[in-house]
Amino acid sequence: MGEKGFGLDEVVEMKKRDGCGGNGWKVIGLGMDIGIKWEGWGQRVMMGRRDFEGKMKKIVVKDEEGSG
Repeated sequence: MGEKGFGLDEVVEMKKRDGCGGNGWKVIGLGMDIGIKWEGWGQRVMMGRRDFEGKMKKIVVKDEEGSG
């Protein structure tokens, strides 16, 4: 499978920017669905793992503790 190596509490950049111009999303849930939270004003989104992996551009901030 196309595992991109993201984990819990890491900040990722998506391919499309938000309407306000930012692009940082924090991973808040892992499983069949991935939960992400917008760093700007806190919007939460759930999407399928395959969909998320296709829309994720890169990991911006890696979790240093390795909790994910």
